[in-house]
Formats: sequence, structure tokens, C-alpha cells
Amino acid sequence: MTIVWLVNSKGKGDLLLRKRLLQLAAIALLLPLMIWAGYFFSLRHAQAVTGIAPSNMPSLQHFPGTVRSLARELILRNPRVPAGEFFEGVAIAWVLNKDQSESYLLGHTKAGGRWYFFLLAIAVKSPIPLLLLAGIGFCATGSYARQVTDDRVRWILLLPPAALAAVLLVTMHVSYQAGLRHILVALPLLAVIAGVGSSQLFQLSHRTWRLALSTLVVALLLWQGAESIRAQPDFLAYFNEFAGSDPSAVLVTGCDLDCGQDLNRLAAELRARHIDDVELAVFTSADTDRSGLPHHELPDPARRPHGWIAVSARPRRTGTGIREILPPDYFACLEAYRPVANVGKTIRLYYVPATDSGSPRPPGTDSTR
Repeated sequence: MTIVWLVNSKGKGDLLLRKRLLQLAAIALLLPLMIWAGYFFSLRHAQAVTGIAPSNMPSLQHFPGTVRSLARELILRNPRVPAGEFFEGVAIAWVLNKDQSESYLLGHTKAGGRWYFFLLAIAVKSPIPLLLLAGIGFCATGSYARQVTDDRVRWILLLPPAALAAVLLVTMHVSYQAGLRHILVALPLLAVIAGVGSSQLFQLSHRTWRLALSTLVVALLLWQGAESIRAQPDFLAYFNEFAGSDPSAVLVTGCDLDCGQDLNRLAAELRARHIDDVELAVFTSADTDRSGLPHHELPDPARRPHGWIAVSARPRRTGTGIREILPPDYFACLEAYRPVANVGKTIRLYYVPATDSGSPRPPGTDSTR
């Protein structure tokens, strides 16, 4: 936003520049106070915040030399640190980004991230009418900003696109990519830009096109409302039509699709089918022994899966389940079988005979289901 203002006010006089620089100085002083307030003015010892003592001091190898020295000194001296949780969070994010952890996108897993991960996530997780209106808003904002003569109005118009662009540019260098939730701030900015697009279409002065374009805006807004209704109650698993019939082929890690939200539905499905034993490969942090499930075992990498198998999208695609990490292709053999039931948006229930001889038919289950 500051860069947009500097470009917009170039050559407008030293008085205005001094005024803006004073405002920026005030912001720089208030910002730490606002961050501290966000942590309820916490003032805790460095060792209590980090959980690190001199006796278990790590190497801190991921950090630059100056930061390593400062961190060690803080741990040894153990002073009270304002908003220490904030700095701890920054440190954790730094380490996660440097670790080059595995990320999943478009059916492939790789170490580190892809520069377009969050761009693609927005493209498939946002309702299409919102994307269309935002695209119109981008074009309308640029066109209107070139025509308007009031510098203040032009500056304000450019702020939402500039802020959104800044967020997306930063994410291109992030290698820890565990879901769209990490840049949720981008979505309200996208909505503001879409609002500008809607407004501009409604205000077009050409009478010939006004009715058609107004009808288009109303249709897009109705479509947006319909998408919101369609998403209920499975908001986490929402994907637009760009993701295809199986969104797990696009995104599956983090909580973009599979976060264990269908576990209760699975318990109800198994009770309804009187299933007493199941092989469970569901990504969840819940205590499965207290979730109303029948007797269940985790998959064994040393043998082929058989019997009743409940597998959610994340382990099916990546092998990552409750506590085990299976080979990524461990469940590939299930592709030859038709699921007995789809539980919610994320879990598939299969029956695989111990000795396969043709198409599987679960006992007591209609094979055509």
C-alpha cells in the first residue's frame, strides 16, 4: 500500500511527502503495540515460551548467524519477552519453510513447494462466480484508476488489488504448503475486488448493454448464493467445478479437503451396516477408540489390504494416515474396486475379499449399489 501511494504521489510536493512519512512513522510505533495487544500483553520468560532450556539447547541451524546468537543469548539470560508467542510462531514458520517438507499438488508429491500452489488453491477452492466478478473488478479498477483525476480516489481504488498481489507474491517463495487457510486474508480482498466489478457493471452508462450486464451480475450473485448452499455442511471439502469429480487429485493435504471431519459419519455408516471389523486408514487427530467405531486395525504395509476398508482421501493419495506412513501407492489396488459407500466427502468404504476372484461382492450387500 505504501509503494502504491509513493508511485501515485510522485512529484506532488515535499509537504505531502513529509505528512505521509510522519504517518508511516506513527504506524511503525503503533504496530508493535497492536501485535502485543493481540497476545493480551503477555510477558513471559523466554524459556517458558520456547520450551528450551540451556540443557537442551538445539543447534538452531536453520536461522542466520546473528539470529542464532541472539536466540542463544535470550535462552541463557531468560528475560521476560513481550508477545513471545508471536516470535515463537515466526520461528516455527521459518523452520517449516526451511525444512523443505513434502507438498502435494495435482496428484504428485515433492519436497518443497511450488510457486503457483496458492494461486491454484484459490482457483479451485473459490466459487467460480466470485472469480469471474473479481476478474471484472481487476479490469474495471485499472480502467477507472487511469481515468479518475482525484489522486486520493485513485490511490484508494488501487489498494485492494495491491494488497492481494502482495500476499500472493510472498506466497510464491513459501515452500511449506499445507493449505489455503494460510492465506485466508486473500479471500476478503478478492471479495472487495469482486464488489468493485459488480458495481462497475451496474453503473455502465451504455443503455444498450446496461440491462444485459445487470442481468449478468444478478445471475452471478445468485450462482454465488447457490454455491454457498451447495457447500453446506461440508465447507472444508468445498471445491468448484474446475477441480473435477475427484478434488483429491488436485489438493488433499492441510485441511483443504480431508481433515478427519467425516469420522462420525463413518461410525454411523458402519453401525448401520452391522460391520464389526474394519481396516481404518483415515486422516484424523481424534481418538478412534472413543469415536463409536467398531473394532479396527491400522493397515499393515507388509500385506495387501482386504476385508472392510475405510480410507479417506489423504491416505489414499499420499499414504499418510492416523499414525502410520504407508507407501504412496499402497491403496492403488483399490482402484479396481467400486466403493461400497462414499461417506461424506472424504471417506470411501470398500470390501476386498481375502482371495480375489473377479468383481468383489461384500457379504449381505447389493453388488449394484
